[in-house]
Order: sequence, then structure tokens, then C-alpha cells
Amino acid sequence: MKIFNYAFLIVIIGFGQISFAQHSKIDLSSVSEENKTLVQEFMNKTLVDCNTIETLKLTSRNSTSRFRKFFTEDRLLERCNWYADRYGAIETTELIEAIQDEDFTIFRFKVKRSKAEWYTEMRVVLDEREKLAGIRTKDYWSDTFYSRKENPTIKKIDTSQVDKAILELNRSFALKTYQTCESSQMFVVNETNAIHRSLRNDWNKNLLIECDSIKRKNGALSDFKFVEFYSDSISRHIYRYKVQFDKLIKPSEIRVYAKHNDKYMGIFVIDVWYDKYYEFDKAKSRALNDLGR
Repeated sequence: MKIFNYAFLIVIIGFGQISFAQHSKIDLSSVSEENKTLVQEFMNKTLVDCNTIETLKLTSRNSTSRFRKFFTEDRLLERCNWYADRYGAIETTELIEAIQDEDFTIFRFKVKRSKAEWYTEMRVVLDEREKLAGIRTKDYWSDTFYSRKENPTIKKIDTSQVDKAILELNRSFALKTYQTCESSQMFVVNETNAIHRSLRNDWNKNLLIECDSIKRKNGALSDFKFVEFYSDSISRHIYRYKVQFDKLIKPSEIRVYAKHNDKYMGIFVIDVWYDKYYEFDKAKSRALNDLGR
């Protein structure tokens, strides 16, 4: 199901194994009031309230030419609306710290949105000339600073620590998603068990399309076993199920993604089971190659 997969990949892309660089923290009291005002005003006018973007004045004095070229008024408005549509309006923002990253100063804001039950991060970046040079985001808040290409490490967790009620719910979710393929029997995904970002794409309808597609391609689901649980302890949970489809000789995988509060982010079939854990995009492409598809 291409629409659903693409939407979800926006969430999970970039969560690979990484190495962490060293960054120094700047005492906020040493930052000039002019710079604090600049980044706070930019946050307020482009991220907090989408209706105030047109009042923002970007000039050669407060921003780089590259920044102004990329972050046009239209692009800033599109970005602001994109986040508001998926995660809701910003309820609170708090400047937590400033980080020195080579020649750049990164101001980290802890953000709470109305349709997200967790905190996310927005970053405003100044260059060495104290001009606006970038905006960066993280889909989670961590007291530990992770650079743009860094994320918390995914770790395998002892399955005995997993709540049995969650596993039972996951089982129902997976079986109803890939076994029956009838609208009256589908697992009901709603605000109580899934994040708003997933629901906005008419997930229930898309799951039915996905079920029919998988059933035609792989056959009926005949075996189902929970094998592994992974977590980064901050942002997401990953549940791996080893399954068997009638048309495939070797086992496949059903993978359930959830936020750290176990609200669903997505569910996928990977046509080949690998004992080694691979991030979704790598596992999916490897399976397609191994099956010659």
C-alpha cells in the first residue's frame, strides 16, 4: 500500500545505527538578548502561529542568503501547516538550551502540540555571524542532544518485560489486518490506540486495501509468533512477529511500530524473515531482492 508506506516512512527514516559526536553546551545567560529575541521571534512567527508568517521580515542583517532563498514565505507556511495538520497546534514552547556545533549555535525548543501526547523538538540555528541559518526538527524530545543525523539507539529488550495485554492487542491488530480482509472484521484504529498523524490518512480504509494486496500476493496467513521487541526508550517501540503465508516457502515478518506510549504508528509485512534486525527500509529492499521482485 504505497500511500500508507510513504507516509509512515517519513516517521521512521533515519533511525539507523549511529556514532555520536561531541558538542558543547552554551550558557544561555551568555547569549545576547538580541540573539534570543531573534530566534524566539522566528519561532513564534513561523512555527507557533501559521497566520503570522507574512509579518516576518527576513533581511541580509538577520539571515543568510541561502536561508532566505530556501525558506520563502510560501515554504514556511507549507511547513507550518504540515506540522499543525499532523500534530496539532503548538500549545507550549520552551527554550531549553543552546548548543555549539562547529560554527553554528543551535537553540533547542521543547514543544508540545495539541494532537501529540509527547514533546517534540524544534531547533533554530544561527551561524558564526549570528544570522538565521537553519531550522531543524526531531519527532521526539530528549534531554540528550542528538545532531541532525543522530538518534537514540534502538535496543533489543527482554520480551519478558513486555506487557502481555499489549502483545494481545498487537496480535488482534495484526491478524485482523492481514487475515480476513473484510471491512466488518478489520481492527478499529482510532484516537485511543493510534497517533493522530497516522489517522489523518484514513488508515482504516488503507489497511483494508493493504490486507487485500498482501493476501493476493502472499496468500493466507497461517502462522503467527511474537519473537522480538525493540525500543529506543524515548520515541518508539518495535514489535517483530514471525509469520507464515501460504504462497511463501520461508517465514515472513509482520512488524508493528508504536510510540513509546504504545499508540500505533504503523504495521507492515516484510516478505522475508531475518533473524538479524534491520531498519524497515533496508529489510524491505533486501526482501524484495532476495525474492527477485
